[in-house]
Amino acid sequence: MSDYKVTIGIEIHAEINTKTKMFTNSKNSFFDKVNTNINEYDVALPGSLPIVNMNVVDNAISLAYALNMQIDHILKFDRKPYRHYDLPKGFQITQFFHPIATNGFVETKTKKIGIEEFHIEEDTAKAIIENDIVKLDYNRSGVPLIEIVSKPEIYSAFEAVEYLKEIKAILTFLNICDGKLENGSMRADVNISIDKEEYCKGQRVEIKNLNSFNNVEKAIEFEISRQKELLENNQEVLFETRMWNEKINQTIAMRKKQLYNYLPEPNITPINISNRLENIKQKMPKLPKQIKEELKNSNVSENYIDILIADYSIFKVFDKISKATNNPTLTSSWVIVELLGKIKKDNIKIEDISEKDVTNLIEIILLLTQNKISTKQAKDLFEESYKSKTSPNELAKNLKPVISDENILTNIINNIITNNENVKKMLAERPERAIGGIVGLVMKETNGCADPKITNMLIAKLIKR
Repeated sequence: MSDYKVTIGIEIHAEINTKTKMFTNSKNSFFDKVNTNINEYDVALPGSLPIVNMNVVDNAISLAYALNMQIDHILKFDRKPYRHYDLPKGFQITQFFHPIATNGFVETKTKKIGIEEFHIEEDTAKAIIENDIVKLDYNRSGVPLIEIVSKPEIYSAFEAVEYLKEIKAILTFLNICDGKLENGSMRADVNISIDKEEYCKGQRVEIKNLNSFNNVEKAIEFEISRQKELLENNQEVLFETRMWNEKINQTIAMRKKQLYNYLPEPNITPINISNRLENIKQKMPKLPKQIKEELKNSNVSENYIDILIADYSIFKVFDKISKATNNPTLTSSWVIVELLGKIKKDNIKIEDISEKDVTNLIEIILLLTQNKISTKQAKDLFEESYKSKTSPNELAKNLKPVISDENILTNIINNIITNNENVKKMLAERPERAIGGIVGLVMKETNGCADPKITNMLIAKLIKR
């Protein structure tokens, strides 16, 4: 096939985790029993009117600052009329003519990607199809949404996923959306066009409601291939909306693209938000970019940083332990290797661990940094305290003390070298590789009680001689 230029734009729908909905005081929680979090406006009863949830607006202002955007000081809303069974009013309240934020950008690991605008709107009811019967759950009707529209500056599936990960991190670290694509609280619509020109003039195709990074990547790759094949065979790429079918790993047509007759929302007068801006700006929390830099300066490994930033729930546990121990490097290792390994084995989530588990891990890391236990003892304590929920400080009272006396350790090391032909041979041939083997033998000889740092230092001294 000939070379084609690919242009991608992404629209992200993020559900805002306020206590109440966008235009009513109904509880914002559509995971509750169906049709319990509703009032007159949510089901469009005549005479019911919208009241703007200003907490959503404050969250939008925070996001605008995080995404380096210009904020419209006058908040205005519009109507998007369309007929669908999940939209009881026959229109959605959104912001078409005056989005709250425009002209921003986000920086991924590889590039800067522009953001055209984002706007506030309300979600629709949730349609549940059972035996060809459509049932509606109005708990989701009116849930606040922010739709973030990127500029068409993404040119591959890889760049698209990197962009989504960065936006998710910002949303979650601002604590305005949980970012759980699998639950639908963050959804991505991907617009793709291809052409042989440097600046794409091809027909745009939209893929709706992608709910995982993996699906985003696969859907983009498939759609690029599909459009190329059509063009190579002199066939038209239709201006349409498609969806990703996971069962067959293909995009399939949903409907032709619609054009909407937007009009100003008559039931919400313009609101001046100028007096809210500075206060929100002053209270902005640390953003992922700043946190990454701080972790890097604390010698936390890049792989660990990626894991912590990718999941705010994991970061919160890490942050609490790190602050208590004042040792981010050691904490990152214990949280990511030991704790995440344990919860993966138990098939639970990080949110499921108890406060006691966190406190116990703090105690273990402090015992380690105070040189009261060895690494092997720490791992044994972790296993026992995780099972029994007993304090590691109490369990440690029954352990043998750490051997840190250099004379004792030197004698042990010398005995191991003198009585082990394999070690002698290793020292003669590859002395730099012998250290790990000797450390292991020292640990075995001392039942894991030898101080590993001092042991390593003493062996290195012996080798230099």
